[in-house]
Amino acid sequence: MKNTLQKIRNTKGFTLVELMIVVAIIGILAAIAIPAFLRSVKKSKTSEAEGTMRKMADGSKAYFTSEQRGVGSATNTSEPWHAAVNEGFPVTWANYVFPGGSTYGGFSSGLTGGTGQATCADAPKGGSKAIPYAGASANRPAPGTLEAAVVNKFGIDFSDPMYFIYDYITVGQGETAEATIVARADFDAGTTDCHTTTQRLQIGDGTTAGGQEVVILPAITTFEFE
Repeated sequence: MKNTLQKIRNTKGFTLVELMIVVAIIGILAAIAIPAFLRSVKKSKTSEAEGTMRKMADGSKAYFTSEQRGVGSATNTSEPWHAAVNEGFPVTWANYVFPGGSTYGGFSSGLTGGTGQATCADAPKGGSKAIPYAGASANRPAPGTLEAAVVNKFGIDFSDPMYFIYDYITVGQGETAEATIVARADFDAGTTDCHTTTQRLQIGDGTTAGGQEVVILPAITTFEFE
């Protein structure tokens, strides 16, 4: 027993200097690892915008390159932007539009009913998710509305909470037709530095008249990791 107690007394522990060095090393590693981890989390969340915007762009392109037909009836909500054309008849190339029509600027998953255009102030805050359409009970555009017809062409269900809100704006027709998709999220809960990704669809390269090919331009991102 005496020998055991003597061994315990003779056993040396860490000195204060050694403990301070270990704590300093842990602090340095944390200072490097935590920001990198947070950036990785933000980057993983931005993949939602990339996937959703691509689906919206592909749906818009698929509609534009298909045979567009007139509606001619207020009860036919498949292509209400062609309401002035006889129902069932193909429209001319000069009247081809992206989903929403030639002067449409009102679809937004960040606003109730999808009307108007959202801003950074409407975007989800702090990396959290938000229910599309500002928590509207239906959680999607009302059936029979222009917004519902646009979303139907996207082939996307906006019913689940999302990290981003999405705006969709269309202008022009025929060779001047363009569509713009904007995704916004405010990861740091600021008011002027929200993560914004914009993608455009246009006909041809935008300089040559007479083209009919839909071009999906590269997405442009601002405040990518804030």
